[in-house]
Amino acid sequence: MTKKQKRRYRIRNWKQYNKALIHRGSLTLWIDTRSTNAWLDSERPPRRGRRRTYTDAAITCALLLREAYHLPLRSTQGLVSSVLSLMQVKLPSPHYSTLCRRARRLELALSAPKRVRHLVIDSTGLKVYGEGEWQARSHGASKRRTWRKLHISMDAATHQITSALITDKDLLDRNAVAGLLEQTTSEVERVCADGAYDFEQCYRAIKKREALALIPPRRDAVMRGRSPFEQRDENVRGIQELGRKQWKRRSSYHQRSLVECAFFRLKTIFSDKLRSRTEERQKMEATIRCVALNRMTKLGMPRSVAV
Repeated sequence: MTKKQKRRYRIRNWKQYNKALIHRGSLTLWIDTRSTNAWLDSERPPRRGRRRTYTDAAITCALLLREAYHLPLRSTQGLVSSVLSLMQVKLPSPHYSTLCRRARRLELALSAPKRVRHLVIDSTGLKVYGEGEWQARSHGASKRRTWRKLHISMDAATHQITSALITDKDLLDRNAVAGLLEQTTSEVERVCADGAYDFEQCYRAIKKREALALIPPRRDAVMRGRSPFEQRDENVRGIQELGRKQWKRRSSYHQRSLVECAFFRLKTIFSDKLRSRTEERQKMEATIRCVALNRMTKLGMPRSVAV
């Protein structure tokens, strides 16, 4: 028997995609005139006390630079100060302690289109502290070795992350679906997820958004015949008639694999570790990475076709 060859792909828009990859390192992508114009805070404080020096836009700009160039907070302060000096803009740079303190309560919204045809959902792990993979495999992992779970939802057409949640490593994936869908403000047509989301609470949250659930049921699944399992029963019926492989093709379930590519980009471009120690800062660090990745994907994505 001959070994099955792996399918090969070719990028058709390499020239445009190559320019997008180059532009990802440009400082103008992270610092623009809108950020510098709204750098200093001029609003009255909501409570008694001194007015804040920097707006949320300035703090976000500095934190985006930190994640894009893998810098500690002190180096981030120095980079922002030098960039503002080169731009000949007489603005102060936020102190590293200010960046650390303001990151806890920074409110960011991920970009989302008006309508999403395929919303794909999945989760991955991000290490917080502990030994590396080689040391853990050779000598065993200590009690301090732990990680967090990053749950995201993504538009399969534009590769834009629409929502993100950081939870404890022990939280089950199905318990994060409702929170992801609440953050997504777009109209959702279909929700794609793997078999780990084949639970009532997931179907209930998807039905609340009036979307179709493309979740493959278990191989021994039977029809429930009650709410909210109407869409699950349709999936079971389709698998019985067409077969699991053909059902996945007909329903466009394979769009779900694009979220795995998003996790690969997040961990490759930024890191598979979280540098923050408190839960609030870890959530903001993960959200900042998703915002930065959305900016990068907007520049251009490869258009691959099978050879």
